[in-house]
Amino acid sequence: MRIHPKGKKQNQKSVGGFSLVEAMVAAAVMGLIITSLMTTFSQTFTITEMARQNLRATQILTEKMEVIRLLRWDQLGTIPTNFTAYYDYKSTNNTGGLVYYGKIIFSDPPMSTSYTNDLRLVSVEIQWDTGHGDRTEKISSLVARSGIQRYVFEN
Repeated sequence: MRIHPKGKKQNQKSVGGFSLVEAMVAAAVMGLIITSLMTTFSQTFTITEMARQNLRATQILTEKMEVIRLLRWDQLGTIPTNFTAYYDYKSTNNTGGLVYYGKIIFSDPPMSTSYTNDLRLVSVEIQWDTGHGDRTEKISSLVARSGIQRYVFEN
């Protein structure tokens, strides 16, 4: 074993660091990882927002169809056919945020039977702008002259 006096090192390679190429490769790998993470977060937030909007649209459609289900036959023509609903999950007064435009369409049923005069096809359609394009959802159901209102109002 050789002991060198302090300050005199002979034939000793430096082993205490990274070369410039290694540091550049590490920085590039870290950049790729951070970029992919940020892209993933961004897409996750976008998908979550779209799911919220779709859920709210489904809630509005279901609410309108439930109201129609409880109407008597003679009341069907009295409800407004165009409506507006708002959605802002941060607001408590329901006046801002995303706006859903809807319409209720009454038409003849898509069948020809002896009781066709006692049926109506009811469609509720809703449309909204996501910021990435317009979206539309629709729900349809048949309503009969002697439907659920007999059980609700006459008993």
